[in-house]
Amino acid sequence: GVAKSPVAMFDDLVGLAAREHDGEFDHLAELESKLGISLRDDLAAALGGDFAFAVDGPWLPKPSWKVVVEVLDPARLEDALGRLIEAANREGEARDRPPLVWSQEEAGGRLYRRLATAGGQVLFEVTVTDGYLLAAPSRALLVETLARRAAGDTLPEQLRQAVRRV
Repeated sequence: GVAKSPVAMFDDLVGLAAREHDGEFDHLAELESKLGISLRDDLAAALGGDFAFAVDGPWLPKPSWKVVVEVLDPARLEDALGRLIEAANREGEARDRPPLVWSQEEAGGRLYRRLATAGGQVLFEVTVTDGYLLAAPSRALLVETLARRAAGDTLPEQLRQAVRRV
């Protein structure tokens, strides 16, 4: 899909919320203070308008999904995600919940980030390539996606092949 600028969408949402609360919407400042980021300037501004979501495999025992999002500023996005995870861990600590672990590893010349529970359960992995963030529940799905793209197996090509088979 293609959407308008995430910053413009964020501004629209804040405007709607302000109208619903008679022009006053101070919850945003409070939330951003807790999170340690500006949702508009640190998160929305780091993203572009292109995105895709796919279910690529079985639903059980673990769904095989993929998300692709255009990234305009990878460093800003990575910093914002790190701060969001820190905020989630602060909140979790106050409620006696185990922390989330945001780690990174280089493999095959590519940097992968992983969000997992303290017990080691992987929630998702991400990597950034050619201006896009790819996320999936496992690195294997990311590697497969990158390999298919490198081989020229794009979505339009997959659609052409499916039509030929029919």
